[in-house]
Amino acid sequence: MLFRSLGTSLSEELDNGILTTLQASLQDLKQVATANPEAMAKIREGLGSKQLSIAGGFSVEKKLTYLTERTLHRIFRRAAQEATALNLPAPKVLLPFYPGIPGHLPTVARMHGFIGGVLAKFSEGTVPEKEHAKLKWQSSSESPALDTILGHVIDAKDPESLLGVGSAMAKQLDYHQVPTLILAHRSEEHTSELQSP
Repeated sequence: MLFRSLGTSLSEELDNGILTTLQASLQDLKQVATANPEAMAKIREGLGSKQLSIAGGFSVEKKLTYLTERTLHRIFRRAAQEATALNLPAPKVLLPFYPGIPGHLPTVARMHGFIGGVLAKFSEGTVPEKEHAKLKWQSSSESPALDTILGHVIDAKDPESLLGVGSAMAKQLDYHQVPTLILAHRSEEHTSELQSP
């Protein structure tokens, strides 16, 4: 769920009765605590009953591209302290809002207790679906891994799906991030094994 409002509509969305993950910075949660104490009480209750989780991990959303490991450690410590001050557990799912991610981010995040990451943007509260890629994200082959959800998988058998790949990768270069394209091939033999009889 993305915050659309800090008022009564947020309180109503928190009463939906389904498992929910809030994408929020600690700054967002401070605003909720100030503007809508009832919603903050519902957030705390949902976290306690495991009906709600928070994805984010940052005090304030900012571009991370050029941050050093020391700076990332400071950012994660500050966020944990702010969560404690709000009487909330520190988020365990890393969800950077802006593009541009330093290569050492997964290792530093694991050192601060993160167990998962989301590098896909979900518009209008859309949850991950089966076409989102899931993988282990590591800084290097020897470093600890974060279970991570990426963006949508492209079907290479459909030529039209490949038309936007070049411009999407160029956009990532504009954010000073090296774009990565992972190609996977499933043989016809393997495909036939997956099909139902």
